[in-house]
Amino acid sequence: MPRMNAAIVIAATLVACTSSSTTTESDFIEREVPKLRAALASQKISDVLVSCAMTTGGVTKVPATVAAEIERLCYVDAPRLYLAQSVADTRRSMAAHPGMDEISCVQLFAADAFKIVAQHPTKDPELTRLVDEYTRLCPKQVAGFGAR
Repeated sequence: MPRMNAAIVIAATLVACTSSSTTTESDFIEREVPKLRAALASQKISDVLVSCAMTTGGVTKVPATVAAEIERLCYVDAPRLYLAQSVADTRRSMAAHPGMDEISCVQLFAADAFKIVAQHPTKDPELTRLVDEYTRLCPKQVAGFGAR
């Protein structure tokens, strides 16, 4: 995961550096929000991950309404997507491979979702339900996340 985070930072830097010199950080972030919305709508987890990495760092430099939207998208909607996919994949794997629950629980983005939830607690009922469901399905993995 550290390599993925480093790759995201590098990609964000390259995109930022190749944009026009008159573009401010705030302008750049505001232009990225529609891409983030589209990535969430299409459920492209890798695009969501990159868009959130690019937008959340500058959330203090944009208008409050834009900042609130970014926080909702990245701290509620994104982990909800990660966990919904993780729960679905885990259930599918458990059904296909009974008795191999530990392997079924190896989900790439579940730990990211739990880290986000730990750092940005929310009362979103769907996200809470998904956290509880994944915890029930994969208690050993969740214990290893250190976030619950």
